[in-house]
Amino acid sequence: MFFLSVAQTLSDRWEMLGDISWTGWSSIKQIDIVRSDLGATVQSLHPAFKNSWRVAFGANYRYNEAMTLKFGVARDQTPVPDAEHRLTSLPDNDRTWLSFGMQYKPNKTSALDVGIARLFVGDTSINNADGATRGLVNGTYDSSAWLLGAQYSLSF
Repeated sequence: MFFLSVAQTLSDRWEMLGDISWTGWSSIKQIDIVRSDLGATVQSLHPAFKNSWRVAFGANYRYNEAMTLKFGVARDQTPVPDAEHRLTSLPDNDRTWLSFGMQYKPNKTSALDVGIARLFVGDTSINNADGATRGLVNGTYDSSAWLLGAQYSLSF
């Protein structure tokens, strides 16, 4: 993995953020599913992953001494190359992230962070005939997600 992140303070209230990352998914040639009670491999998946990129931009707005508002957008590329190599256990596709959050600092030693993100995923086709004994899986996945996070930090 490779990450490059930048932050630039524009004023006493605004900070701009940028991030680009690369993940070498192509190094994963095979995924073995092992039955732990027998120690036997019950299935080997060959995902044919490609390397992928993620680009993100964001901003922090310092509303006052105690509260900072946070915004962001990202484009995340899937490592799955095509419908023929898409696994039923990983119906992944390119994603666009929109996020909003805030940090509240009631004093110098504590902070509460909350955030929400919406992931938009395009319709994802699959046409996988992975193994003659399992048959063909052909269709379309409809995916999206909401993510909610909260964190309380205390320094001493």
